[in-house]
Amino acid sequence: MSESETSRDVDAATLRALMGRPDYLRFWLSRVAATLGVQIQSVALGWQVYAVARETMNVAQSAFFVGMIGLAAFIPVFLLALPAGEAADRYDRKTILRLCYAAEITTALVLVAASVFGFASLTLLLVLSAAFGASRAFMGPAGTALGPMLVPRSLLPRAIALNSLAWQGASIIGPAIGGLLVALSPAASYAGAAGLYLFALACIAGIRGNTRPEVNPGSRWALMKEGLAYVWT
Repeated sequence: MSESETSRDVDAATLRALMGRPDYLRFWLSRVAATLGVQIQSVALGWQVYAVARETMNVAQSAFFVGMIGLAAFIPVFLLALPAGEAADRYDRKTILRLCYAAEITTALVLVAASVFGFASLTLLLVLSAAFGASRAFMGPAGTALGPMLVPRSLLPRAIALNSLAWQGASIIGPAIGGLLVALSPAASYAGAAGLYLFALACIAGIRGNTRPEVNPGSRWALMKEGLAYVWT
């Protein structure tokens, strides 16, 4: 047997071992579903903001508000980066993700109602986009930190690779699915996103292993400073 064939056999055995761990498989499926939902909802929000703005504004002004939607979603991510990372190091990561998915479901359902009953406005869409960004701010660190807790050290490199594959694959496919759903209606996009978040929530709720980190001594500010120092060096 050649060296390449041996390597492929080892990789296949490692992958089977990883997929044979129910908690990690649930986590991985939740990551795929949630990323798809985020991408679909983002596409629908951008399209709907432009459509609502064009009812009273010209093209340039409407395009400006599409950019503002992205900014409204980014600002909470930027401002909450340190608290979100500290929370992921202090509290049960499964609980954080469950709360984040519940918040994502809520924003998506409000957007469904706004689209169906015709009360979508630029102010409402901007506020919901900010809430959407706030939940994503906490979802990122908790999700990134949870995966390694569910696999032994020997499987960690492959788990990290699969996590990256889940995010990249869903980030590529999600906007295309979002575009197809928007062609039907914005409500269809938001409903699809809500369904994906609900599936992700169910997967995370099914994890049975320990998901609470060992809390290091020190205040929240001391832990955040330690994290900044680690990133800087």
